[in-house]
Amino acid sequence: MERVTYITDGARARDGGIVVAANRECANSGWLLAAIGDKVVYQDGSESLIISGIGRGVRYRNKDGSYSSAAVIGSRLEKGDVVVTMPAAGMGFDVREYSDFPEGLLIDYFKAD
Repeated sequence: MERVTYITDGARARDGGIVVAANRECANSGWLLAAIGDKVVYQDGSESLIISGIGRGVRYRNKDGSYSSAAVIGSRLEKGDVVVTMPAAGMGFDVREYSDFPEGLLIDYFKAD
């Protein structure tokens, strides 16, 4: 069984970047939930965007009315990095053997609309 964990504002990428969740008002324990299109900011000021997430399994409505797939531990970034940790315990779901994976799971640039 695998655990899929949603990420929030403050999650960290392998190379040290920090997720900055935006464009929606969904939160978990006060932390804004992240999605495809949110940015990751590094100490040197450079940025990268989240490009993969949970697919159609969970999507968030953005302030502009469009939808974005929820980002999870393992979501990839446009510049080759990957999200690896959360600032606090996160919510998620378990994927059991023989379960169907959500359409678009960790597919780069998947459109959840």
